[in-house]
Order: sequence, then C-alpha cells, then structure tokens
Amino acid sequence: MCKKTIFAVLLGLVCCPVFPLTLNECYSLAKENYPAIKQYDLISKSRNFSFAAASEGWIPKITVEGSVSYMSNVPTLPQGLVNSLGTGVTYQGMNQFQYLLTADITQTLFDGGVSQSKKQQARLRQEELVKEADVQFYALNNQINELYFALLLLEEQLNLNTELVTLLQENVDRVRLMLDEGVVMPSDVNAIEAEVLIAKQGRVQVESSLKAYKSMLEMIIGKEVTELEVPQMPLQASGVNNRPELDLFDLRIQSAETANDLAQSISAPKIALFAKAFYGNVGLDLFDNMINRGMKFNYFGGVSVKWNVDNIFRKNGARKGMLIEKEGIELEKELFLFNSSMLSMEQQNLIDSKRLLLEQDMEIIKLRKEVRLSSEKKLENGVADISELIQCIAQENSARTSAAQHRIELVKHLYELKAINNN
Repeated sequence: MCKKTIFAVLLGLVCCPVFPLTLNECYSLAKENYPAIKQYDLISKSRNFSFAAASEGWIPKITVEGSVSYMSNVPTLPQGLVNSLGTGVTYQGMNQFQYLLTADITQTLFDGGVSQSKKQQARLRQEELVKEADVQFYALNNQINELYFALLLLEEQLNLNTELVTLLQENVDRVRLMLDEGVVMPSDVNAIEAEVLIAKQGRVQVESSLKAYKSMLEMIIGKEVTELEVPQMPLQASGVNNRPELDLFDLRIQSAETANDLAQSISAPKIALFAKAFYGNVGLDLFDNMINRGMKFNYFGGVSVKWNVDNIFRKNGARKGMLIEKEGIELEKELFLFNSSMLSMEQQNLIDSKRLLLEQDMEIIKLRKEVRLSSEKKLENGVADISELIQCIAQENSARTSAAQHRIELVKHLYELKAINNN
C-alpha cells in the first residue's frame, strides 16, 4: 500500500509539471491577496444602503408624541353665557391639567427632484469609490513590474555567472596542464583561480538580492515564486489612454454637476399630504372642553406647500461654486493627460535607445568572443600572458551582461509604455 502511495505521488509530480509564473498571473494574484480588495465588497454592500437613504424622502414620516402639562390660565365662558345655560347644565371649565397623545403623518407628493438628485449622488459616489480602488491596483501593478523585471535581470545575471565560472574553470584546467609542461608560472594559475573565486563571490551577492526581491514579490502575490516567465515583447501600445484616473476625473465632474442639481432642487417648493390625530382631555371644540373634561379623539389633515425662498438666492452661489470646481477638475485632467503624454514620449525614446543598444551588444559579444578565443590560442602558444586572457574573459562577460540588461530593460520599457495608457 505504501509503495502504491509513493508511486502515485511521483506520478503526480511527473504528470503535473510546475509552470513558470507569468506577469499577468502576478497581477491577478496580487489583486486577490492585496488588502484593498476588500474595498470592493464593502462598496457593494453599502450600495443598497446608500440608495435606501437617498429614497427616505418618499417614506411617510410618522411622529408620535405624548405630553402632560399644567396651564396657569385657560379659556373660560363669559359669565353671562354661564348664567344663560341654566341650572341644569354643569359647567366645570377647561381643565388646567391637560393630557395629550398626538400622531403626525406626512407624505411627500413633490420634492422638486431632491430624492432623485440624492440617488444620483449616491450612485456616483459608489462608482468613485470603485475607481479609487482601481487606481490603487494600477499603482500596485507598477510595483509588481519593478520587482518582476528586477528578478528576471538577477536570474539572467546568475546564468551569466554560471557561464563565466565554467569558462574560467576550463581555462584553469588548461593553464594547469601548461604549468605541468613548464609553459606558465604557478602565479598564472593562482591569478586565474582568483578570478574564479571573485566570480563566485559575485554570485553570492546576486543570490542575496534575488532572495530579497523574491520575498517582496511573494508577500504581494501571496504565493511562492520558483520560476518566472520572460514576457514576450508586446505589440506597440495604442495611443488611447485608458487609465482609471480619467474615469475618476469624469465621475468627479458628474458629482459636481449633481451637487448643483441638488441645490436647484432644494430651492423648489415642496408639496405634501399631512394628517394629525390626537387623543386627550382637550380637543378642537373649546366649548366642549369647558363643559366636558373627558378624553376625546380629534384629527385634521390636508395638503401643505412649503417653499424656502432664501434657497433661491443660494442656488446661484452653488452654481458658481460648481462651475469653479468643474473647471478645476478639468484642469487636473488636462494636466494628467499632458504628464502621461510626456511619460509616453520618454518611454518611447528609451525603447528606441534599448533596441539600438541591443543590436550593438550582439556585435560586441561576437567580437569579444573572437578576441577571447584568440587570446586562449596565444596563451597556448606562449605568445600572450594570463592577464591578457583574464581581461578578455572579463570583457566578454561584461558584454553579455550588458546585452542581458538591455534586453530585459527593453521588455520592461515596453510594458511600462502599455501601463502609462493602461492598454
């Protein structure tokens, strides 16, 4: 049974290879792992509450109130009228202690568009919050780009370091044979062995940086990083700017306009139905209150029109404030587009520069390799010394390192150009 289990595990490892992590996968993982992702759930949950609050104006308003009061003076019947009532009528007068339970009901019929404007404000605010979260994730993607391409460059440096150590070790073996033949001095062997150690020291430094960058990327995406895929060079990005900040600017402009609409709505008259019922020892009939001190039920209702005239003067100020705010937001948007255009031009210049440097790197590597091979032949023939060979190896490795750096930087700049316009 144990052997079958081990075989199944091994078979699973063979049949389920681990694929390199891609840049797009890092974007997705970071979005799922980043704490700000919870904002989307909170925004979604608060949407219904915000709309409900904006619709409260149409909900009937019911107020219940109870009171007990003592009045120092109350209305009384004229003495002549009391005398005319005759002896058969008991006149107690209005009670100075009054008990009253009231209920007021109001139902809006026309609010001038206030509720609709508040709903629009709530909707725009929800969309603004979503776009603000999108902007945060956009900035996060830029951070991932920096770490991702830095790791690719460090891994390429490790590969080049391995090739350098292998090349130096081959020459160590060659020089030792020459030492046995008496062609070179022991110091020549020591010199090239020292270069091997220096190369291995450089590997330790690169591995340390690689570990640190991996830790930062793993913290962001919430997953162990074993291998990264080198992205293909993307197609040239279009000139259309799809950055989330632009949508946020537009939403802010709409919010300013909606705030102005709300100010206009507030200045309009309001029409409502109202009703009031009360139960107590006083009622609407004052004469009955004076004769009968018992509990009574009364009510009245109708239609009310309310118009705060001073709001008419305030709405002009609100409109001027809206126009100034809108102009300020449009200026911010224009400045943002200008800066984005400048960054795009800068990235395009860097891309053109890296393409040219990469073409030259290939030619330099070819020439440096030929010089190094020639130096190895000269050393075997006793024409050149070991220091010349070491210099040639170092120059070839430097050329390969520059080519690797320029190649990865070219891809990085292409992705940065895409990120500037988010396309």
